[in-house]
Amino acid sequence: MAMKNPSVINRLQPELKLALIALKKIQFSENQKLAAEISKEISNIQSCLNHPLAKNIEYNRSLYKFFKIDPTRYRPSSEKLWRRIKRNEPFPQIFPLLDLINLLSLKWQILYGLYSLEKITPPVIACLGEENDSYFSVGNSLINLKGKIILKDRSGPFGNPTCDSRRAAVDENSTSFLVAIYGWHELADFQFYTQETINKITGFFSFKEIDLWE
Repeated sequence: MAMKNPSVINRLQPELKLALIALKKIQFSENQKLAAEISKEISNIQSCLNHPLAKNIEYNRSLYKFFKIDPTRYRPSSEKLWRRIKRNEPFPQIFPLLDLINLLSLKWQILYGLYSLEKITPPVIACLGEENDSYFSVGNSLINLKGKIILKDRSGPFGNPTCDSRRAAVDENSTSFLVAIYGWHELADFQFYTQETINKITGFFSFKEIDLWE
């Protein structure tokens, strides 16, 4: 169910489109259906790597450039994944829901974030990082967030469409999740990608509750 949620504040609209999908009490089990989907889609993507860049890559770069972020220095996460596959490196399979989100990001070149909902204290605010904003990344590097597109909660920044934080990272104890979808305002199909993301999640996983915050 979609709602205008008072726990979400997008200070970067209209240039930044943002949707948050809250998933509660997901049940994970061995998922052969997802494994088969990943194998099929990666094969399809590999066959198209030498084609012209997807238009959504250009949209992501336009989003960064509008906010004076150099997309060649701070690459959007979806493009980093695309470049990884083009170098013939393996698709990262880490955690079932994260694997699905990475697959959709790679396939559609849409910017996503995935966070442990238990580690986030609303409201969630989309804004540009301030002078002293920083966090440790999932890879344990200290990331300077000044001037970057970020998501933050009452405890500070936790998400960014280039590199997410260690603080809100999903792990084996996570059962509830927050999926963030970021888009440039010219991306006319943003609602389509949001709904298709929900459809994919509901097709592969069981959960107690799902809400779309916009």
